[in-house]
Amino acid sequence: MERRKQQDLDVRDNNRKADIREYKEVVAILGAENSPISLAKFQDLKYNDGEGYNSLKDRIRWTKSKFPTEKSLNGHFEDHGIEFGDITIEEYQKMASELLSKPTSDKILGYLTEHRRVRYDIDNNIYVLGNPKTFKIKTMFKPDLGKEYYDEEFKKDMGN
Repeated sequence: MERRKQQDLDVRDNNRKADIREYKEVVAILGAENSPISLAKFQDLKYNDGEGYNSLKDRIRWTKSKFPTEKSLNGHFEDHGIEFGDITIEEYQKMASELLSKPTSDKILGYLTEHRRVRYDIDNNIYVLGNPKTFKIKTMFKPDLGKEYYDEEFKKDMGN
């Protein structure tokens, strides 16, 4: 047991410089409020919680997501951009990728299927849909039926 602990410490020490760079990148991309609170917590996640670390890497990939084509982005912005007030097309795309990157919570509902990653921001009535295979944004809008729309989509996709 002691030998295993020492091996873990050796790995952390050997990888410290790379881990510092990676941790700084995570904080730069996700922001301090959405990142592990310290380098030590980041390393604990990376070396002891594979599922949590993969979830963090997944969130980073989603922050970089975009619509599949310029034509798709333009069409969705034309259809739904007005729902978000006076924002630019770049802000629309960024808002979609940021919401897709958020973990679920009591304020951000969501689920994942083979073909859909869904997030619904309850407070702002924003529904966003992404493709988990390509990390591309499919759409983002404010549903007229609010949470009821999300609930219906959830039932269709999850069978309950």
